[in-house]
Amino acid sequence: MLAAHDLTEADELCDVIAVFERHVLRMGPPAELRALLFGLGTVVRVAGNAAPYVALVRGLAFVREVTATGESLAVRLDDPDGMNPRLVSALLAAGAEIRYVEPMRHSLEDVYLRLVKGS
Repeated sequence: MLAAHDLTEADELCDVIAVFERHVLRMGPPAELRALLFGLGTVVRVAGNAAPYVALVRGLAFVREVTATGESLAVRLDDPDGMNPRLVSALLAAGAEIRYVEPMRHSLEDVYLRLVKGS
């Protein structure tokens, strides 16, 4: 057992995390807490402004939500491993120059703040 205020350290060292505020708000493996609170997703970084691709991505049947920030698209998907090839293909067909694709990852601090704000 580890009690820590350093959430980065807790994320690296612990298999199960419990978030407290007067009582246990939620407990589970870090990846499970992230998926439960934020869903699964992919971040796609393109060359240049990502905003022009939002409507295209939003129109894909398997996309739950998409937001653009600068050169990045944050895309919520139920099955990133299965749908990422279709997502990338659609973006390439629309002329996007893709720099990288990576899993969407929220920090434990994001998890903590979402849980505390909801309590």
